[in-house]
Amino acid sequence: MTCQLQAQPLIPYNVLAGVPTSNTGSPIGNAGNQFDQFEQTVKELKEAWEAFQKNGSFSLAALEKGFDAAIGGGSFDYLGLVQAGLGLVGTLGAAIPGVSVAVPLISMLVGVFWPKGTNNQENLITVIDKEVQRILDEKLSDQLIKKLNADLNAFTDLVTRLEEVIIDATFENHKPVLQVSKSNYMKVDSAYFSTGGILTLGMSDFLTDTYSKLTFPLYVLGATMKLSAYHSYIQFGNTWLNKVYDLSSDEGKTMSQALARAKQHMRQDIAFYTSQALNMFTGNLPSLSSNKYAINDYNVYTRAMVLNGLDIVATWPTLYPDDYSSQIKLEKTRVIFSDMVGQSESRDGSVTIKNIFDNTDSHQHGSIGLNSISYFPDELQKAQLRMYDYNHKPYCTDCFCWPYGVILNYNKNTFRYGDNDPGLSGDVQLPAPMSVVNAQTQTAQYTDGENIWTDTGRSWLCTLRGYCTTNCFPGRGCYNNSTGYGESCNQSLPGQKIHALYPFTQTNVLGQSGKLGLLASHIPYDLSPNNTIGDKDTDSTNIVAKGIPVEKGYASSGQKVEIIREWINGANVVQLSPGQSWGMDFTNSTGGQYMVRCRYASTNDTPIFFNLVYDGGSNPIYNQMTFPATKETPAHDSVDNKILGIKGINGNYSLMNVKDSVELPSGKFHVFFTNNGSSAIYLDRLEFVPLGKPSPGVLYSGSYDLMGSQYASVLFNDQNASYTTVSINGVSDAHSTSGSITLFNNETLVKGFDVPGSGQSYQYSNVTVPPYNRVNMTKGTYAELSGSVTIKGN
Repeated sequence: MTCQLQAQPLIPYNVLAGVPTSNTGSPIGNAGNQFDQFEQTVKELKEAWEAFQKNGSFSLAALEKGFDAAIGGGSFDYLGLVQAGLGLVGTLGAAIPGVSVAVPLISMLVGVFWPKGTNNQENLITVIDKEVQRILDEKLSDQLIKKLNADLNAFTDLVTRLEEVIIDATFENHKPVLQVSKSNYMKVDSAYFSTGGILTLGMSDFLTDTYSKLTFPLYVLGATMKLSAYHSYIQFGNTWLNKVYDLSSDEGKTMSQALARAKQHMRQDIAFYTSQALNMFTGNLPSLSSNKYAINDYNVYTRAMVLNGLDIVATWPTLYPDDYSSQIKLEKTRVIFSDMVGQSESRDGSVTIKNIFDNTDSHQHGSIGLNSISYFPDELQKAQLRMYDYNHKPYCTDCFCWPYGVILNYNKNTFRYGDNDPGLSGDVQLPAPMSVVNAQTQTAQYTDGENIWTDTGRSWLCTLRGYCTTNCFPGRGCYNNSTGYGESCNQSLPGQKIHALYPFTQTNVLGQSGKLGLLASHIPYDLSPNNTIGDKDTDSTNIVAKGIPVEKGYASSGQKVEIIREWINGANVVQLSPGQSWGMDFTNSTGGQYMVRCRYASTNDTPIFFNLVYDGGSNPIYNQMTFPATKETPAHDSVDNKILGIKGINGNYSLMNVKDSVELPSGKFHVFFTNNGSSAIYLDRLEFVPLGKPSPGVLYSGSYDLMGSQYASVLFNDQNASYTTVSINGVSDAHSTSGSITLFNNETLVKGFDVPGSGQSYQYSNVTVPPYNRVNMTKGTYAELSGSVTIKGN
């Protein structure tokens, strides 16, 4: 049978990972188009989340759209959409400045599992199991599927109940309430505690040893659902506890203790679930040798686990509200690999991977181990292939040919490799971004050739008339031994782009050994080599906190610093040994006050010299400080937030506040770490958390509706802010009475603006006023005051 690159994913668990193909197996489309679709759906999900905060009703339309794309083929990244949704947790209340809203994150997670409802849509377990059976030839038992379905249905029922009582407590007639009642607070507390216990019992079913490899993505999603229940309850308690209860009373103390226990248990469960996930991952990790098939098997497994579980595990610590109270973007620099292509598609052999980045002066390079490959801090612009061709008349004119060299053009440098020197100009152009690479090889009586192609171009010179007699399998491709033909079967990885092409050679090659072999490394599509902070959310204009992996930096001249795999972090870690220094370059697009934190692991108290210096010489941070030894968070004991962390392969990762508050102007700056201790420290990422709101910005945008005895509504309130100009643009409803917008500095009235009724519009542009930090809408009669308005402050 002819080898077709099947329109199904190589990733067994992510049902969105397929790519449409042509009749010859060539992928159609490109990574940019795929990601555009994904970005649009993320935007719709964000809009639904913001609307949810305003009216208490969460639309599942974006999740339904994503799920439809998943089961219908294509390359839509559904679990990537889940990760994007988790990244929105810090935007709670951001869409409605001045209103303290604690909408439950669990609303989104329920939608993830059953976006279309169980009556008219396959659920996630069934879809995942079909992919597992097709790709790995392994299947969950019918009995276990029923049990897992029952567990997730029970999970959904429980968290839906918690969701409902939170929404009932915080919204009335699709508008946020100004005060939660004591009885409603107690209902939320009761629903949370009944939810937590049952979710804990149900999680054990996802740890079945026989099926742990197959249930790993479901375990991760189930744990995420439980953590979202914690998040929803803690966020609710943080917002309303001191407004509902006198904390000095017995009742207030009891509820305070309940909230404190929830926070302690959430920290412990983040650590426990991460440890379980890591154990499940490493426990099924295939052995890695130098043989091509073994390397492919290893990569098939690791990319499946990373894309469909570990990338989400890396976000779990950010769900803890007290550490991450604002929206944050965590960059992921981990690399994953597709199957090796080229050299000899129908043969296994011992492989030597070439480190194409070890020099720019030559086409010859040293070797590098698979697990030593890490993120290269530059952006690939294009790849080029150099072709060898011998006119093999009278037998054929284009069947004795192959690519013999590759040229990689990055923004800052060009790298090349070849059996002979390919030079700096290629015969075949492969523009970036690329999402997939494949090859075909054939060696027969009068044929010895190879073609390599991506989704943006292909080597056109060789005509190979072979075909496959086997199906495509991940890690193996397809082949026809009788004609010496073989073809790789890579497909696009959801939300990923090719970042580098590592050449390799192998033993046991059919025909000429100079044919090119390539191993593609992939990174998230939106990852940039630039380290930028101060980015603003396009809708709320709030500054988004940023977590940037330390591996995006560089060692001091003459030093060799180790970059080491850490599967749970979404990035490798920098092992900084005693006496070593590490630098990073940044650009701040929005000046202001920031908290600077570092996530790290260390077995001992480690003195670190930390230097943050701007171009021009100013030093906002220039300190010798001690990074305390980190320990694993215990399962049952009390939690010390300072030193207890999440256990990985290289240590226990915790947050260290480098500076609680520091003024960072806009512009370019540099960070340098120096280890002045006696033992190694493992650096994961630097975090820059904005303090206060950006200026200027939207303080409120939306509707207002005051009825009956409700004479005032708070549109904006931030005691830490101070604005001295205001712009107002609004329109009243046709039946509305007149009223006013009033500005306050704490409790002092600063300025008032008339709001007309009867459908009239009104506008006040860039009015200078005394400092204010609260905006009210007020009316003076029992009539209704309603309409919509946008208020900006500076």
